[in-house]
Amino acid sequence: MLIAVNMGNSNIGFGIFADPFNCTIPIVRKVPTHPAGTPGFYKKIITQIIKETPGLNPSTDTSAIVASVVPDSNSLINSALSCFCKRQPIYVKAGMSSGLAFSVKEPFRMGADRIANAIAGVSCNKGRPTAIVDFGTATTITLVGTQHTVMGGAILPGIFLMMKALHSGTAKLPLVSPHAMQNAFGKDTASSITAGVVYGTAGAVEKLIKLMEKELKYKLQLVLTGGNAPFVSPFINRSFKLLPHLTFEGLRLLYIRNIKTGGKS
Repeated sequence: MLIAVNMGNSNIGFGIFADPFNCTIPIVRKVPTHPAGTPGFYKKIITQIIKETPGLNPSTDTSAIVASVVPDSNSLINSALSCFCKRQPIYVKAGMSSGLAFSVKEPFRMGADRIANAIAGVSCNKGRPTAIVDFGTATTITLVGTQHTVMGGAILPGIFLMMKALHSGTAKLPLVSPHAMQNAFGKDTASSITAGVVYGTAGAVEKLIKLMEKELKYKLQLVLTGGNAPFVSPFINRSFKLLPHLTFEGLRLLYIRNIKTGGKS
């Protein structure tokens, strides 16, 4: 059994693979990152997933892998995972065995979730150059070029961050929650904000990827993921794969690779 943890700025996701070598569909639960919970709280979440999943046997050898962009919470998660795992969890970082090359200035500062997304995105496209768009707290585009090389990418505010900025930076605009849109224009203030943010994000992503392809001089496959992807993906006017649990699939692949190589690149 493999416990995969994705610690983001908004949510902590717990994914459990009954057999990481043969099972590619995790059972996932998410809880808010803030306020931080206790180790007992996170242990309870993991225990509940195990109880609700047929065929899981917590008495068997259990391992863990973590992608964290919230270092202050690492010790809490470590304490919770120690109740299930004999070994320390593997933490995702650029120097681990991933099969990726990095053509960026500071690879060790790259988000662990983006590394997991990169390996999963290029894997699902059979090694072809791929742009992975994660619609999370921030909207990130991670570019994997030829020969599995991480070329860089782009980062812009996520759709809820944009909505919060409009609310906090103005006197009268309300705080709006993301929701599905059918029209590019709103009939009231709330729907106008949603239209601007959702359609604007879709347009920005499309424009950025077109410019990346022009600079690289080759076409990119497109993979979408993240909690806000369902709101934006209907307005992306090019072919793509929508994979909600892409980060967890990347964590599974990274775990397998590092178990086999002992963590050596």
